Amino acid sequence: MALQFVTRQFADLSITTGKLADNAVTAGKLANDAVDTSAILDLNVTTGKLAANAVTAGKADLTGTWSFTSGTLRAAAPSASDDVATKSYVDGVAQGIKWKQPARVVAIANVDISTALAAGQTVDGVTLVAGDRILLIGQSTGSQNGVYVAPASGAASRAADLDAGSEFPSAAIFVSEGTGNADTGWVCTNDAVTLGSTAITFVQFTGAGSIVAGDGLAKTGNTLSVNTSNGVQVLSDSVQLKLNASNPGLIADSNGLTVRIKSNSGIIKDGDGLSVGLAANKGLEFSSGALAVKTTGGVQIDGSGFVTLLLDGGTLGQSGTGVKIADGGVGTTQLANGAVVTGKIADNAVTLAKAGFRPYAQSFTGGTALAYDLSQDIRSEFYPGVMVALNGQLLLSVASTPGDGEFVVDRNTGTSKTRVTLGGTAPTVDDVITANYLG
Repeated sequence: MALQFVTRQFADLSITTGKLADNAVTAGKLANDAVDTSAILDLNVTTGKLAANAVTAGKADLTGTWSFTSGTLRAAAPSASDDVATKSYVDGVAQGIKWKQPARVVAIANVDISTALAAGQTVDGVTLVAGDRILLIGQSTGSQNGVYVAPASGAASRAADLDAGSEFPSAAIFVSEGTGNADTGWVCTNDAVTLGSTAITFVQFTGAGSIVAGDGLAKTGNTLSVNTSNGVQVLSDSVQLKLNASNPGLIADSNGLTVRIKSNSGIIKDGDGLSVGLAANKGLEFSSGALAVKTTGGVQIDGSGFVTLLLDGGTLGQSGTGVKIADGGVGTTQLANGAVVTGKIADNAVTLAKAGFRPYAQSFTGGTALAYDLSQDIRSEFYPGVMVALNGQLLLSVASTPGDGEFVVDRNTGTSKTRVTLGGTAPTVDDVITANYLG
């Protein structure tokens, strides 16, 4: 039969360490509050003996002085007046700003607070989850700006650390994620805020991690510089135009870039800009905003844009070397009366072919007629040159009404030929009449 002992059967201090088997005393064998401070050897409660979260604020003696010279004490951002201050909070106060809990993303354009900030929605490339903090800075209604907490669904509400007007002045929020605005810091610039009516403004005051080199810029480490190419240079810590020093058509001074005008070059510069100087009556004009050649009779602009002479083709023509008198272009009408004098005619230059006529000789046998038609119809100016002979005896040419030994030349309207009419008695059949004329 096994023996059982109860507490009252043990004498005080009768159970010594040697009486206890190893690991015999478990937590379940100890009564509540059975082990007090006097029963624990100094330094025997090591880290391994402490359960997770076993040491609460109530278990720690905070009346003494705690030294963290070899470690770091971390705390949340203070909210109450007697909370411990973090370094970031102190730095912010020193700079005149009040740091709030960071936001995950920032929305710089207007969003619908009732739907666009719920879990599953996307802001600046980040898909939201419930509990995310979102900074709004670009609401169409400025009084809606601030920090909101993403709900599982429905409308978002303001974050607890920025849901009163007094919390906004100098409030600073760091944004950790986002396609365009990750690692940026924003501060509220309002001096006073009345929620629901004051347009709340946030401006970016830091964000080195988000600065990228845009068009025309280069970034090396933390230094931005200007990219230069033809015509642009950095000189004496300023961006300047690079001008051709040997042939300076452009010059730059304190007034800006200007054109260098050569004296007497025909270019005029005035308050309206550059213009071409035109002398009066020199053949140039402006037409429809462009410089053009003035044309008048005999000069034209052809289809290819060349200045050419306007030739009628009858009297004047064009050869490969220039303007010429067209073949057959000089007629009687082109020659002034008395224009062709002897000195203008070369020896032997005038032939019958050049004169335009030839001599004719014609014979008639007498009979009862006094009038005879010539075989050639000649011009009236040749009438005085007609010579008529009767049986070899020259007759006298008269203007009208011939008598014996005379004749007259006129036109026979009935036959449309030139006619010779003798005066006096009609020749007999034995008589021979001869006529010599040019035609």
